[in-house]
Amino acid sequence: MSPANVRAVVFWASQSGTAEALASRYASELSTAFPLGAMTANLADYDHKHMPDVPSQALLVFILSTFGDGDPPDNGTALLESLHQLRKQSANLNNVRYLIFGLGNSNYTHFNKYALDIDGMLKGMGATRLGRVGLGNDREGATEEDFVAWKNESIQQVARTLHLRPVEREYSPRIQIRPWRGGNCDTRHGVSPTVYYGEPQYAPPTADRSTTVVLPVIQAKQLMLSKEAIGESESSRECVHLEFSLEDHPSITYETGDYLCIWPVNPEQEVSALLKVLGVWNTRKNVIDIVPADDTSSSNIRIPTPTTMESLFRYFLDICGPVSRELVRGIAELTSDGDFKRRLEALTRDRDAFYEEVTLKKLTLAAVLQAATTVRDENGSAINVAVSYVLENLKKLQPRSYSISSSAAVDPRIAAITALAVSGPPRPPRETSSCPSHRFRGLASNYLLQLQKEYNRSYSRSQQPTNYYYSTAGPRGLLEGGKVFAYIRRSNFKLPPDPSTPIIMIGSGTGVSPFRAFVQERMKLKNQGCEVGKTVLLVGHRAPDQDYYYQDLWQEASKALGKRFEVYTAFSRVDTQPRQYVQDLLATKSDLVLDILAANQPKGGVMYICGSSLMANGVKKSLVEICSQGHLQSVAETAEKWVGELSRLRRLQEDSWG
Repeated sequence: MSPANVRAVVFWASQSGTAEALASRYASELSTAFPLGAMTANLADYDHKHMPDVPSQALLVFILSTFGDGDPPDNGTALLESLHQLRKQSANLNNVRYLIFGLGNSNYTHFNKYALDIDGMLKGMGATRLGRVGLGNDREGATEEDFVAWKNESIQQVARTLHLRPVEREYSPRIQIRPWRGGNCDTRHGVSPTVYYGEPQYAPPTADRSTTVVLPVIQAKQLMLSKEAIGESESSRECVHLEFSLEDHPSITYETGDYLCIWPVNPEQEVSALLKVLGVWNTRKNVIDIVPADDTSSSNIRIPTPTTMESLFRYFLDICGPVSRELVRGIAELTSDGDFKRRLEALTRDRDAFYEEVTLKKLTLAAVLQAATTVRDENGSAINVAVSYVLENLKKLQPRSYSISSSAAVDPRIAAITALAVSGPPRPPRETSSCPSHRFRGLASNYLLQLQKEYNRSYSRSQQPTNYYYSTAGPRGLLEGGKVFAYIRRSNFKLPPDPSTPIIMIGSGTGVSPFRAFVQERMKLKNQGCEVGKTVLLVGHRAPDQDYYYQDLWQEASKALGKRFEVYTAFSRVDTQPRQYVQDLLATKSDLVLDILAANQPKGGVMYICGSSLMANGVKKSLVEICSQGHLQSVAETAEKWVGELSRLRRLQEDSWG
């Protein structure tokens, strides 16, 4: 095989944008390390039924995230369906050579299931995998380090298998940043015909989601505010309820249980800090054109252009997310500032030290770079590093999904959400720490908190930390008056079609959000004369006077549904009581659980779980114990299989995160 004929395509399937960013980095590494062309590709953009025709000299790389508890991301279903079809046709993939890396979280039962399923089907049809399956585990934020280890191993494997000789090359930018000269714009992928100032790029509606639209806030209220001391600092938790109107968009509809996905904005403090430390503060408003450095880079660059640096850092790039050690190490290699280089090299030398100093503290990129700089002027501190490298390696800012906490049956033109905004130090700093203490703030939730305060006219810039606020007016003022960019995403977390079916809902914290909608819907149906089945709610919160969300609705439901509705509570922060969580509460309701889930087999009732993945795992473990003690093994060989069968029949539904 001639190395000149080798071509690599790095496919990605991503829900949060991480897999897409890793795919871009991997394609760049391949192109830099070997004399071959590498490009990135969205899995959804290709017809994979033609995989048997892939040239034998090609190399396929799959960077695949698993969404939820074992599901493929939205753009990954097509590959799965195509491989199922090829397997039915007894297709032969002996010509295919591939690498695969999965992104998952071991808190979930089906850890990295999507990547493992794809690997199994490819191997089963004769494809040859180079090296091991990389398994990124985000349980403790280790995905980045897992990827780097797999990347280094796999590139060596590619060299051995394809008989390629690594090429020693210095960093070569994949993009060129130059002043925009105006005129007609290129219409290639990712390029706007006008200057990009932060508007979400158009994506046509699909079966799984609507297009992005502007939605106004029509109701906003604070559900809870609590503060507690952490060392010498204070941590705050504020929960808000927001309602958005769909009236201006008659084609946008939702069903009870769906998600509202909201595009966040980066806070001005982080935007200005990063612009200053990168030395582009004075030119932040200049319109620039970002173009591929060469033909092989064109498919790897998905930055809108023409644009401004300010727009990219405020709306497009994820500048507040986890900072990778490899990114910081790359910046260190590219800078000519000796002191700055040495500080960053010391910070990135040891994996555990970086995790302790940066990851656990949830430092932003600006905070890391500022801590390593020594020269400051009126514009802050500036470092000598290629801005192109930062643009190429930061992932895109992604929308945040919120379970809609209102019923479409009650009012189909209003979509409500519940958001918990957390602000405070992630952990007390060590005395020997080389990086400063950092106050962590949830990005989207604090953006929504500011919108809630602005709506109620309780927000004041003078009361905020220095320069810490969001530009809520949006690009070109499109969001002035309390609006957001948002779209509806479909969910399988649905009430039974028959309202007489009994249900059990288990949620903790803001995990009660979809259950507010479920209860609203059953109250509506009861009022219309429908027979409503038993509706049981188990909720877990810190304390009754802190975060017992929607207590007034549960009381209203008790009156409206009578004996058909039961609510039980577990509180974990009441001084006079032992800590109790919903999984503990569930264990005390075993008879009720068995009555509902075992009723009218095989139909029976439905159980819903919503909240953190740790809570969901605890609930499922408690459910297995209940089934074992209730002698339900006759339904399946073991209680675990019985619970698995409930999931398969959609009688156990889970919506969890983290």
